[in-house]
Amino acid sequence: MIKVKRLLIATIILLLWASPAMAQTNYGLSFDYRVDNLQWNIAGNVYGTYPNILSELTWTDLNIYQLDGFVKTDLEDGCFFYGNLKFGIITSGQNQDSDYNKNNRTNEYSRSNNDANGDNTLDLSGAFGFNLIQTPTLTISPMIGYSYNQQNLVITNGYQTIPATGSFSGLHSTYKTEWFGLWVGINLEKALGSKFKLYNAVEYHWVDYEATANWNLRDDLQHPVSFKHTADGTGYTLSTGIDYLYKDYTTIRFKISYLDWKTDFGIDTTYFVNGSIDQTQLNEVKWDSTTFSIAIIKNF
Repeated sequence: MIKVKRLLIATIILLLWASPAMAQTNYGLSFDYRVDNLQWNIAGNVYGTYPNILSELTWTDLNIYQLDGFVKTDLEDGCFFYGNLKFGIITSGQNQDSDYNKNNRTNEYSRSNNDANGDNTLDLSGAFGFNLIQTPTLTISPMIGYSYNQQNLVITNGYQTIPATGSFSGLHSTYKTEWFGLWVGINLEKALGSKFKLYNAVEYHWVDYEATANWNLRDDLQHPVSFKHTADGTGYTLSTGIDYLYKDYTTIRFKISYLDWKTDFGIDTTYFVNGSIDQTQLNEVKWDSTTFSIAIIKNF
């Protein structure tokens, strides 16, 4: 995945450098506020039983402040390239870690409620599209692309609620997610007079999911990789917004986006300090995200 990520970054930088010589290029910088939720759970064995949910981790209300740089460059015959790179800082959030002895989240014998503030997110995407319909007031553009999304999550300030022993020190566990794969989408732009334009986009993604964790207080597990998750999944992203032509060659965009992705069954691989390796069923991973954006776009 490192090679794919570097290729996406290199492609976007190349387009940023080379695009002034092309027909038309739009550069944009967006300032975003984003809220993420992430959840995963595993079963007691590889068959998804004994119990069907053994352990479940949830991250809620991850508040993220994000910068999004993007470029759209016209090519030939109505085709174009679009690329963006986003970097976010996680400022706050909550985490819950629950363990169960019986099926369907019953007989919960351990629960901790912790902080999830700190660390960052990274999102890359590159796509090619073409203007299927292009009139003075309406543009409809199918696209196909590849994306890479990463969340670096930190769990701190541990508090044990079941059994109710209260706060405990030293918690600094990490969970790093990677979602990557192909997507298809369509953009719609509708002029609303001479100054405003309605913007809508939908994307459907096929993703591979990989995650690594470091459970720092577990002496029986290896470090820095205590366990890994792998799975396949799908999801969609919706965006809607409005563009305001502030003045010649400068547009201001207000946008809201929503993402909802989920994996199928996967594998949880755990590494113990004695050298043994155990696998169980990763039941699912779910990620949803809402982003509010204001962007400045320069047209050349």
